[in-house]
Amino acid sequence: MIANPRRELQIPVNINTVKDTIEKIGNYNKDYTLDSKNELLNQYKFSASEFLSLGVYILVDIIEVSTDQTKVSIEVERKLGTFDKGHELSNANEHLLQLVIVLA
Repeated sequence: MIANPRRELQIPVNINTVKDTIEKIGNYNKDYTLDSKNELLNQYKFSASEFLSLGVYILVDIIEVSTDQTKVSIEVERKLGTFDKGHELSNANEHLLQLVIVLA
């Protein structure tokens, strides 16, 4: 069993701009669908399909560090089961990369 891949980054943008960008991720990349969001806690849950797999959930949490800095935490978890093979981990890292590119 391999832990869920996770990345944290700090973006030099205010939290409202980051929220707007996160909500439009599905417009930038059709592979991702916004399943749910909690505006009070600034949490977002996306789903993505994968070849020969049920796919993954991508959890995004954002925290305002200052008026012009936002901390973003992204975690990829399998829809069913856990990561246990190298190619699954490679796919998860690709999801992380795609979201970081959109947000950065």
